[in-house]
Amino acid sequence: MLPTPWPYHPSDAASYYNVPHLLERFLVGLLTGDPGGKCYSDRINTLIQSLSQDMIYAVTCSKHKPSKHMLLPYAVKTLTGNTELIRTLNKFGHSVSYSHLEENETALCLQKLATGLNQRVALPAFIKPHVFTNLAYNCGHCAHLRFPDSEFLVYSLIFQDNIL
Repeated sequence: MLPTPWPYHPSDAASYYNVPHLLERFLVGLLTGDPGGKCYSDRINTLIQSLSQDMIYAVTCSKHKPSKHMLLPYAVKTLTGNTELIRTLNKFGHSVSYSHLEENETALCLQKLATGLNQRVALPAFIKPHVFTNLAYNCGHCAHLRFPDSEFLVYSLIFQDNIL
């Protein structure tokens, strides 16, 4: 198994993780009753991927971080903004800790800033230069919304024409 890349980028998810053969055989036998079976449903394959990542995370005492354990807290943070939910997922072994998530986000930001040192402004990679661009910002007080620990929430949108 390859070590977990640092900082972890979501595009790394598919490139470095594959289920060890013996673990896959064990889980196929456990889920289907036929450890030698080669053909199984998409549902069984999804369960094998999920359970194997949980097992690897647990057995290595979270030293190896499969993609599920890195991507799930990002999704929860993006969709809910609830740090307590991420802490609960970590407590039950389903994700990395919130502090580890924050460290990874900081490392990704620093990496992005380092790659753009010769640029005046650090922009996302998908922004095309010399193309008309619209920016929209929405800043609102959100203490009464889903995020009671923060005072302001800022959304920014970037619109560009699709140039082929």
